[in-house]
Amino acid sequence: MKAAESAVVFSSGAMGYWALELIWRGRTHWTMPLMGGLCMVIFYAIANFMNEPLWRKWILCSGCVTAAEFVVGAIVNVTLGWRVWDYSSLPGNLMGQICPLYSFYWALLSIPGVFFCNILRYFVFIPLYQRGAHSP
Repeated sequence: MKAAESAVVFSSGAMGYWALELIWRGRTHWTMPLMGGLCMVIFYAIANFMNEPLWRKWILCSGCVTAAEFVVGAIVNVTLGWRVWDYSSLPGNLMGQICPLYSFYWALLSIPGVFFCNILRYFVFIPLYQRGAHSP
């Protein structure tokens, strides 16, 4: 994946997650667009460069978001005490940073996320590469 391709994918994930947070919670934190961008780059790699059935890609993406949420939460919420989110009131939570309910939500969001990544690759970047703008 080229740098420009990565930048577009990262930016779309950052903006998309920022908007999703505002719609869902009515607020966000500056760390959330960064995590959204990183997760979208991971989605893009899984969607376009792994030879797996769609359902497995969705599960992998959900697992990656859950893992990222745990790591970032351990840093920003537990270590730094910024209290960006807290799932401690939800069943099955781990240190208040992840829980089965939100892992399920990430799985649902992985479905359109994988399709969006495929659309970017096959309708934006591959045509650019074919016109000689960049090599894949």
